[in-house]
Amino acid sequence: DESFDAICMFHVLEHVANPEEFLCQVYNKLKTKGLLIIEVPNVDDSLISIYDVSPYKDFYFMRPHLFYFCERSIELLLKRVGFNRIEFRCYQHYGLMNHLCWILTGETCTATKVGGGEIEFPPRYMDEPVLGKVMPFFQEVNSEYKKMLESIGKTDTLLVLGRKGEG
Repeated sequence: DESFDAICMFHVLEHVANPEEFLCQVYNKLKTKGLLIIEVPNVDDSLISIYDVSPYKDFYFMRPHLFYFCERSIELLLKRVGFNRIEFRCYQHYGLMNHLCWILTGETCTATKVGGGEIEFPPRYMDEPVLGKVMPFFQEVNSEYKKMLESIGKTDTLLVLGRKGEG
């Protein structure tokens, strides 16, 4: 025990049957002042919490996910286990095009890169002179949309940093 400076888990905790017990074991493996890094889906995802897209909810709330977390719920869990100095970073992986597809059609958009959600046009449009002016505009709108969601905590992903206290 107490043999690790840092432990990372990316999209793991939502699949664990007993997160508190699991995190107690992780806590015991960390050295004093050790760092826990967790990435989980954010239940405050804007497609749920702002836009209320029913087909997205059916997609999001899937059987393999045993638990769902927001900043408050994971903070309470980590504090109960003994972590302190808890920090959050909100990341929006999927972009505006993906959100518009979900909102307008009830499905994910095939025109976005899987995992990135960047606006992308089929290669046949790449040589058009207009595209050179249009694409930067779309990319900036997409980037600003993601930044806005990150600033209000309504993103698809939460990154959580927890520090093991002394004694």
